[in-house]
Amino acid sequence: MVQYPTSISSDVLDTLINMIRTKALDKAGMALAIWNVQGYIQSILITDSGPKIYGATNANPSDEEALSILEDMKGHLDQPVNHISQMGPISAMALRLLLQWIINRLVSTI
Repeated sequence: MVQYPTSISSDVLDTLINMIRTKALDKAGMALAIWNVQGYIQSILITDSGPKIYGATNANPSDEEALSILEDMKGHLDQPVNHISQMGPISAMALRLLLQWIINRLVSTI
């Protein structure tokens, strides 16, 4: 089984950021970037010792919300992350929102 990514590159984040900003659709490139980001987020959120996230989340996050979170993530690439508590200003709820956007985007593209 392939393990979750333990880091994320700026190239991956740039692919999604540019896709949102330009509204361009490269299905293969987008799907690969989504696969990397989704796995990275899951490695942080879905663990036995991971954070418990309570409260409602937007079931259909906007591109602007996703863009904001992706840009925040890109701003923290120099910080190693092994647990959500190390994400600084990027909250577990923000990552959950981005994960929902990723799922919605991927399903709507197929």
